[in-house]
Amino acid sequence: MNTLRLTVLVGAIGLALASTGGTISKNPTYTVAPGTPVCTVGAPDNTIVCSWATAGLSPSPAKFAIEVVASYDPDCDDDFDLSKTFKFDTPDGDASFDVPASALDTTVCTSNDTPCTVPATYHAKSVQVRVKALNPTSRKGSQNNPFSGLSTALVIPGVCGAVCPQTCVMGINAWLLTPVFSATANLDCSYDTGRQAGSIDARGEIPSSGGELAHGLIGAGRCLGAVGATATVNSIISAAEQAACATQFAPAFATKFGQPCDISPPP
Repeated sequence: MNTLRLTVLVGAIGLALASTGGTISKNPTYTVAPGTPVCTVGAPDNTIVCSWATAGLSPSPAKFAIEVVASYDPDCDDDFDLSKTFKFDTPDGDASFDVPASALDTTVCTSNDTPCTVPATYHAKSVQVRVKALNPTSRKGSQNNPFSGLSTALVIPGVCGAVCPQTCVMGINAWLLTPVFSATANLDCSYDTGRQAGSIDARGEIPSSGGELAHGLIGAGRCLGAVGATATVNSIISAAEQAACATQFAPAFATKFGQPCDISPPP
């Protein structure tokens, strides 16, 4: 497989890529496009592997230009909110390449401020790939050769699955170590029918703090661990991530506060 050189273009979800490429110059190096890539995803690290046919490409390509269109669905509602186009070059004419899905992660400022106070990293939920042949030795300058068709959309496993983000896991674990006065502690566990996820809201006064509160929250799309003015975690999570985090931490909250924490959906 090829080692790739990467550049990135950003666009709204309406980004359109023609299935057979754009306008062809009067004298392109190639008038025939490569075959539409066939892609799979698997271990390790959700690696995306693609290959394509080269029939009719003469002379043999020196390398290939690759465009990977990644689509993102942060709230996992099956409505893509953002897309980015990643551009790669292969180092040689091998008609295949691979890239880990993590290389397609994108960070968005969800607080809309500068400097950003609440950045969120989104993972690509699906990708499509197209390629074109290049032969710099036979034609100098830009090669406006035809692109292949876009590959079938490839869904990345686990992006909207039941996985609690590591930042939330570490932050809530740290928050759970905070002592609270039992007389002021309050634990509210429920099921959010809108997000179809459990919700946990815990508060309590910190001993010897002069009235400062500890606030732990897995709900309303947020993972929060606040100890007075300090946060062990404060991040936005998707509905699927909220469901996973609430399921993972409900027993720990129940133990800490000495009462049941029922996050199951209503019958």
